[in-house]
Amino acid sequence: MVFERTAKLDRFVLVANGLDASRLKSLFSRTVDHFHSEEEAISREQKNQLVDSLGLALEDVQLVLETILFIVQTAAQNKFSGKSLAKHLNQLGLEDEHVRLLAGVWQMKGSAIITSLMQSGFYSAQLDNITWSLDVEVANSAQGQTAIPNAKLQLNLTDGESITVGMNEEQLELFYTQLEQIQSQLDALA
Repeated sequence: MVFERTAKLDRFVLVANGLDASRLKSLFSRTVDHFHSEEEAISREQKNQLVDSLGLALEDVQLVLETILFIVQTAAQNKFSGKSLAKHLNQLGLEDEHVRLLAGVWQMKGSAIITSLMQSGFYSAQLDNITWSLDVEVANSAQGQTAIPNAKLQLNLTDGESITVGMNEEQLELFYTQLEQIQSQLDALA
């Protein structure tokens, strides 16, 4: 199950099921529309207005808004279709009418968020290029003459920083295996 049952999610379901489905849909739609915006979907003043209009405590309004954002983020990261989101929301215990309306909004607007996330990175700094060198330790005081290879990778990031990593042969082989696994997972997603 993508949405792990927690006390917070259970509280959201309880509060959301008590709301008019069209009001919940409106909050969900607004969150989706403002997902990539720098401004909050709902201002502090609007949250206070929601307290009055929905008859909820401020903490419950905040819980509903935070959980909706979490649902949108999770749906985008997992590339949910409207049908898939509906299945997961039903498993949480959200009422059918609420599920139908939220899944409908996601079906209409979710693909734009997913596409945008695929085209942009999740991190402020991304890998720009890699430089490497291979050093060989030919002797040390403890072992005498040896020939121990050591690879050094310098990962240069777009923000100007760099990370240098040194690896022996065994570590390099493990790193290579992990990179192959990552590549196969990326290929499966494409």
